[in-house]
Parts: sequence; C-alpha cells; structure tokens
Amino acid sequence: MIRSFTYIIVCILFANCNNQDEALDQKKIASSDGKGLIVTLFLNDSIVSTNSEIQITARFYNNGEKDIKLDQRQILENPILSLRVSDEKGNALHSVPPSIPRDDKNSTFIKILKPEEDYTIKYNLNIFSPALSKGRYSVNMKNGSSNKVWFDIE
Repeated sequence: MIRSFTYIIVCILFANCNNQDEALDQKKIASSDGKGLIVTLFLNDSIVSTNSEIQITARFYNNGEKDIKLDQRQILENPILSLRVSDEKGNALHSVPPSIPRDDKNSTFIKILKPEEDYTIKYNLNIFSPALSKGRYSVNMKNGSSNKVWFDIE
C-alpha cells in the first residue's frame, strides 16, 4: 500500500515538473518569437456598437540582446497588414484591401528597437466594409506572437 502511494506521489510530482518545463518553453517561444520581440495588445473598450469604435494599442518591446528593425510604413502603421480579426469560432475575417505602398528606396520608415526599448502604436478597426455584424470577435497580430484580445459588438 505504501509502495503504491509513493509511486502515485512520484508520478504526480514528475508530471507537474514536466508541465512547468513545458510552460516555460511555451512562454519563451511566445514572448520572444525568436527575435526578442514581445507584442502586447490592449483594447480601449470590450463592448461597442460598431467595429469603428475599437481602438487597439500595441506595445512592441525588445527583450532581446540585439536591435530589432520594424517597418513602420508597411506593417506597423497599417492595421490591415498588422492585425488578424477573427470571429468567435476562430475564422479570420477579411478586411478591405490595403493600399499599395510607395516604392521608397531610401525609406526612413524603419523603426529600430534597441534592447529593453519599447514602441507603442494605436490601431482603429475601421477596416471592414460592410461593418462587422453583432457578435464576439478576437484580435491578435498577423505576423509574430502577441496576446489575443476580445471585443463584442452589441
């Protein structure tokens, strides 16, 4: 009896240790995305009457040891290219098409994040025509890791 009880306790402890290691590995992958970049999204309001009322603040933080180059013009400042909006079932929704970016060979639209530096930008979800219908929706970054935020249109 004591032997089987000890075996059960050892199995439980071993399983918990494995889960903690797995959780740490997932955290590293999700937070650094292999580049040292952490993106955190915040909503101005979680219940709105139309998607154009939604403002999303994105905080880009470099927790790595090297500089990170971010393209402000084509990716960061364009919610159509930056954000993935999904319905409650997880189906990605298609917005209006993005505009064609200028061909700047000497572009000054590159933001360099030094280690431990952050950059914040705001997006508006006025990118759907027609507007989104009533329901529950989620938003996360299209390229790279970020948290997922939810809002309801009532």
